[in-house]
Amino acid sequence: MIPRANIISASAVFPSNPRSSGAASRWGDFGRLPAAARGSAFRPHAPRLTAPDYREVLEIEGFRIEIAETKGFRRDQEDAFFVGRFAPAAPLGRRAALTEAFRSTERITRGNYCGSTCTVAVVGCDRLLTLAHLGDSPALLFVLDGVTGDVYFKSLLTPHNTLEPAEKQRVETCHEVHCLSLESSPVSDPDTAREWRELADVTRLGRISIPNGGSLAVSRAFGDRDYDWALARRPDITEIDLAGLLPGLHVNDRVFLCVACDGLTELPSRNLDNAHLWLADSLRRTLQNQDAEHLAEHLIAHAYQHSTDNITAMLTEIPNAPLPGGGAVVMGVADGHGGAKTAWQVAENMRRVLLGDVG
Repeated sequence: MIPRANIISASAVFPSNPRSSGAASRWGDFGRLPAAARGSAFRPHAPRLTAPDYREVLEIEGFRIEIAETKGFRRDQEDAFFVGRFAPAAPLGRRAALTEAFRSTERITRGNYCGSTCTVAVVGCDRLLTLAHLGDSPALLFVLDGVTGDVYFKSLLTPHNTLEPAEKQRVETCHEVHCLSLESSPVSDPDTAREWRELADVTRLGRISIPNGGSLAVSRAFGDRDYDWALARRPDITEIDLAGLLPGLHVNDRVFLCVACDGLTELPSRNLDNAHLWLADSLRRTLQNQDAEHLAEHLIAHAYQHSTDNITAMLTEIPNAPLPGGGAVVMGVADGHGGAKTAWQVAENMRRVLLGDVG
């Protein structure tokens, strides 16, 4: 079941559109961007992204997958991605394969100074979607209503950060245990133990703080050895039957799945509701301009107007009915921080375990 905390209230954002009353009941759990509304708001005089640093379109198991990325305003590109046919190296089901992929990746990246998030989507021709994530890289679902022109959208994942009450409590408990361990150890430096104990608010502003002044935006990640005491390495795995989530699809409705790094939804206000609205508006206008071949490219160009991070987006259209063949595709991103090493190791191992790529 999708966490309701991540569902956007459409009525709080836009007034109801009488033309879409029927659609509103069909997509009641989704945020809504009415056809007549605009969700765009850019920084004044922000430069336009003329072209992505990388773009590719792949056809896999009947799915058309578009990938686009840019390093944006950062000096280096610290994102990595992986995509391909789900063909695990061992004969495992989706959940078991994802569990093994994250477990083995944790072993490989243990002790790395830099870190990385990871979000993976496995979507099948049977329209079953399995998601696994560690950190705050989003997975979003967009539905273009073929009758009204409204766009409906839902965030499918809950970010792992200390703005979430359960994660905040867990990190604060880990901090207390870490302090007690330092204070009771005969080999610990008393000054170090005191610095940790005097740390005023270890989860201040939704980040994890340490005594040297460093801080981390996520509460689960690979690598990040300075935060070993606080980080959880276990992913959340969610299984979604898209036929049940999207009841009553009309033949003209279009459904898109987007897996991205958090640079795609970065706003100065950190308001994810607004970020999702603006992305929905960008997607709708792109389709209205009959430029469906460049959806991911337009999404990252849109995000470039307000994001200072690396931006990577992978997007595919979900069919309105099951596809023949019975296969599945994997779309995944690893969003590095503090360097690219961990993100590249994450992507390489995910390819090996989930795609059977031993090259």
